[in-house]
Amino acid sequence: MGKNFKEERLKQQKAEKEQQLSVLPEMERIAILSHEEWVESEGAEGCKMDLRGKDLSKIELTRFNFDKAELRNANLSGAKIYCGSFEEACLCNCNLEDAYMDAILTKANLEGVQGKNANFNSDECDDAFFNDAILQNANFTRATLCNADFTHADLSEADFKGADLDHANFTYTNLRNANLLGVRNLESVNLYGADISGAKISLKDISIEQLETCLFTPELAQMIQAKYNLMTIYDRCKDDE
Repeated sequence: MGKNFKEERLKQQKAEKEQQLSVLPEMERIAILSHEEWVESEGAEGCKMDLRGKDLSKIELTRFNFDKAELRNANLSGAKIYCGSFEEACLCNCNLEDAYMDAILTKANLEGVQGKNANFNSDECDDAFFNDAILQNANFTRATLCNADFTHADLSEADFKGADLDHANFTYTNLRNANLLGVRNLESVNLYGADISGAKISLKDISIEQLETCLFTPELAQMIQAKYNLMTIYDRCKDDE
């Protein structure tokens, strides 16, 4: 009886997923379902998904597995992903504007994504690559971003409140007006050449060594001067535009 119940449950889950995919063209539907078989069987069945450049905008998907999928240049703008997984997936240059990504993104490649207003709230993004990504006003609150790489990314006005940034890399990253209050492990973050002008940041969570190469506003420069009893402050102040 237990076996029959399990089989019926699997059939029901498959039917529910097919219903979610019904808005997509047949080729995309088949590719996604086949990829799930490929992941679950560890490559013995199904086929690894390649939907590069495809239009998946405004799709709403729950409990789909896109691990190791090829999705570069795909359009996921406005998509809503719930309880999804994109571990080690390639999302390079994807359009993620206004997307809601409730997903595991561990070791995923999101280099060059267009993700203005994207929501990564509470996501697992350890070792993910966000190099050169446009993530203005993105929501990373309570996300896990250990060893994530944001080199040259635009994170202006992004919200990292409560996120874990252990050894994250923000080299030459635009963090203007970003919210870095309450983040965890900020003292381990690489901020070389980062622009933190107007960012909300607590100086008790950051070292003078981390600030040595940053760009910041005159107001923050005065706070740094006062905290570290400096006679002069660096010439890296950047006026607000």
